[in-house]
Amino acid sequence: MARKQGQFVRKWGMNGSLVIRRGLKWTAGALAAVVIMAVVLAAALNAGYCRGPLVRFLGVRAGRQVDVAGSLQMHVFSLNPEVIAERVTIGNPPWTSSGLTAEIGKITVVFETPSFDHWIDIKSLDMEAATLHLLRDSVGHANWQRTDPDKGGDTPLPLIRSLSMTDAHVTLADALRHLQFDGSVSVQDAKGTGTQLLRIDGVGQLNGRSATFEITGDPLATIGRGRPYHFTFSERSSGSRLMGRGSLSQPFTFDVLDTAFEATGPDLKDIYILTGVALVNTGSYHLSGKLARRGTNSKFSDLLLTFGESDVRGTVSIETSSGRPKLDAHLDSQVLRLSDLGLHAAGRDGDASTGGALLLSDATLSPSVVRRGEAAISFRARRVDVGRVSLRAVATGMTIDHGVLVVAPLSADVLEGKLNARLRLDARTDVPVADLDLKITDLQLGQLDQKGTGPPRIEGLLRLI
Repeated sequence: MARKQGQFVRKWGMNGSLVIRRGLKWTAGALAAVVIMAVVLAAALNAGYCRGPLVRFLGVRAGRQVDVAGSLQMHVFSLNPEVIAERVTIGNPPWTSSGLTAEIGKITVVFETPSFDHWIDIKSLDMEAATLHLLRDSVGHANWQRTDPDKGGDTPLPLIRSLSMTDAHVTLADALRHLQFDGSVSVQDAKGTGTQLLRIDGVGQLNGRSATFEITGDPLATIGRGRPYHFTFSERSSGSRLMGRGSLSQPFTFDVLDTAFEATGPDLKDIYILTGVALVNTGSYHLSGKLARRGTNSKFSDLLLTFGESDVRGTVSIETSSGRPKLDAHLDSQVLRLSDLGLHAAGRDGDASTGGALLLSDATLSPSVVRRGEAAISFRARRVDVGRVSLRAVATGMTIDHGVLVVAPLSADVLEGKLNARLRLDARTDVPVADLDLKITDLQLGQLDQKGTGPPRIEGLLRLI
């Protein structure tokens, strides 16, 4: 019995070693075949073969149509694979309207060597003779997004260590931010230095007016995932200037943004040209504050606006996820003069040189603005000047709901009396319908008629109920 077991063990040992040797040979052969296939594939790609399938593969990965009408060179058998393509067009994604996102005369992409902490990061990206057609609709669907926003968050872009684009023609139609741009943009940093700041310069027509902007950011060579990316910016148009500094939660991810800003100019309404935010005409103004953006929510805090002899401060938040902006604001003022508002205050009414100071503001409310979104606003002021009459301890709330504006309640102390009012303005049509409920008690008529040092022509109490 023992002899048979020994024979079996010897026989199995011989056969087992033979199986192992054969397995190793088969494995080595398979690996050799894979290596040979990889070398052949790399040589074929470098020689320009497999062009069609490769371009289609890139289009599938990008989620949009990609075409290369010119030459296509690939150097993949390298520590830093490189792709050079000419006459490249990139189409819009399915979640936006049809058309092109980019037309690029020549693009050169050098990839970083893959490792465990990064896979598709880009060592350098150079674009020549580029035209970019950027668009975003009112609900946030943009053609620069990598994935459908209705199916979850946008996929982060790969890190880019060096970027160059000279005099690219850029058009932007952003219905969400109310921005229209048509002009030239250049992007430049110094390759591989690790110290050269990224610089973006633009010049063109922004919301119908000539504008320039500059953005300076951290060196791309030093950026990393999970680390904030810092930048400064400056925009100029129609005499207004907007500048500040801020940070992204990580590079090329714009859903989380924090900035501190300052704006100055001759008329607050010109800020629309730079930001897409529609405000009223004023005289020379100064505005400062902070912005925190979290996805579709933007919150402005520490706001301080001064214009003429007036001031306003507070917080404002805007939510845009529904496609109809929802504004929530809490504002207060020490002094607000209504004559500091309007075309006359801005010197743009054509009669500013001949007319005197206005009793009331000539600012008008557009029905289309009331219909554009929803709002809830609270406002308090120590003093509001309405011509020669001052309202004190003013407090009011205002809501806008589907084109109907309601101001209620409005309370104030006026001429030692009390004022209480409620206003409803239905702006769902181009000819608004107003409903005003006004109550005044114990108003001193003598103070209303007071002129100079003489006694008033009429005295008494006014009650309007």
